[in-house]
This record gives sequence, C-alpha cells and structure tokens, in this order.
Amino acid sequence: MERLLPLVRCPLTLDPLVLVEGDATEGILATGDADDDGHEYPVLGGVPVLVPDAAAFLARHRDAVLAALAEEGRVSKATVALLHEVVDGVRGDDYQAFAEDWTAREVDVDAPGFEVPEGAEGRAIRDLIAQGDPWRRIAAAVPADAKDVVEVGPGAGPLTTHLARGRRLLLVDRSLRALFTAARHATDVQLLLGEAEALPLAPESTDAVVAANVIDLLGDPMAFLARAASALRPGGTLVLTTPDPWPWEEDPESAEALFAHVGLTLEAFEDDLLWLREHGPREIQLYRMQLVVARR
Repeated sequence: MERLLPLVRCPLTLDPLVLVEGDATEGILATGDADDDGHEYPVLGGVPVLVPDAAAFLARHRDAVLAALAEEGRVSKATVALLHEVVDGVRGDDYQAFAEDWTAREVDVDAPGFEVPEGAEGRAIRDLIAQGDPWRRIAAAVPADAKDVVEVGPGAGPLTTHLARGRRLLLVDRSLRALFTAARHATDVQLLLGEAEALPLAPESTDAVVAANVIDLLGDPMAFLARAASALRPGGTLVLTTPDPWPWEEDPESAEALFAHVGLTLEAFEDDLLWLREHGPREIQLYRMQLVVARR
C-alpha cells in the first residue's frame, strides 16, 4: 500500500487518497482525514476498491467479490465485517456475477487446445494458430525503457506475462477474480479494482498504459482515453488493441484526430493483428484486430 498510494486517486475527483481506517489489508481510503466528509473507498483483502460508487458496486457484486477473495485465502472476519459496513443501507441489492470471457488456454497455456486434423487443411490451421498469438507483438509496442506499466482489463492474463518482465506492473480490472488470475503471471505486481472510464490514477504516474480489447466494450471510451492520457508521464505510451474499430473509424486519420483531442500523438496504426482463441478440441475463433500506439 505504501507504494500504491502515490499512484492512485479518487475516481470521482482525482484527489489524493489517504488510509483513514484499518490497515493495508482491510481498511478505508478517503479523500481527506478521518474527520472529513470526503469520498471513501474500502480495501478488501489488500485490494483497493476504487470505483466511483464503491458501496453500490459492492452491493451488486458482493457474492462475486467474496468468492474471489475466498479462492485466494484473503477472507477474514474483518473482511466480511468491512464489506457489510460499506454496503449497509444500500437499497436495491441486485446481486450480479461477472461473466469472465476466458478460454481454458488463456488461463493455462498447457490446457488442451484445438485438435488440428491431418492433411492440407490441418497444416493451414497450424500455421494460423502459430500466427494467432498477438501478445508478444502487443507487449513489444511498449518501449523497453518503460519501467512502470498499467494494464487495464487484463482478463486471465495472457498479455500480463509479457508485460511484467523486468517491470513494475499495476493491474486494473472491475473483476477481482480477473485481477487474481492475471497476477499469477507476474511477480512485481499490484492490484486495483477499478473501472476504465473512471481510471483512478494520479497524473503523470506511469510510463505506459496498455488495454488489450477493452476500449470497444466501453460506453464512454473518450473518458477512458482522457484518464489514460493524464496518467502518462511526458513521453509515455498508450497501447490499445480492438477487434472492433471504436471509437475511431477504420483509418489512421480518424485515430490521429481522436488522440490529439486528449493530448496524444499517434505513433502506430496496424490493422493486421490476428487473435485466435482456442475454445476446445473442436472450436476456435479468429479475430482481426487493430493495434494502435500513441505517445504523450
């Protein structure tokens, strides 16, 4: 927590946060001291919950959060008591689970994959599978001298393992299970439960922000881009991929104008990245993605 606090901010106001109650495992972060009426955010199992309305979020996802913490052995009486304290009085509890869209191979590269048939068709599929792993290429778009990297929406962590080599990594996701799963691919890693459109990062706090196949899922992608640009240090890099060209169009000119709006300069626009997902022995999916790189 000592290293994380300078990097994070209130998702609503971007004001600094301080630990006003408890400790770095189970506590309360707030935009002021214990006597102020500032915004408050819990720390559960060592993970800060920095979403705009933490109480409503936890009321909706209480079971999913507790299950993820329990799987990691991070639940104590203090955890449960703090969670209930945060959501106490929140009306309209509509419990929701997270639909993690992961394949077994994305969680574990040794899991059984697609059973390639023999013959010419099989050889073509093998070549396609060999080309359909985009993670090394995405990670290579992050400059080698970028030591502090934020990955937004890591999912099961197929990209995390490549980003983490020799770097300090901060993972941000709205699914606690995703954070824990992706963190297994890294050593020097910190976790933050947050939302891309209200990215709770301090200005000029990181060398790179990476979001693979996230921006096309957002309702307000410009809010995410603005927060990501703000978090970059001068010369910092934003790396995005998407199978659905959104919010820009198909051409680099549209992307260039969009990034300029948030103070970034387009550096690369590639539209030939293949993403192949092996769902099982008889099913694969193939996506064509855009890789977009911008610099502050």
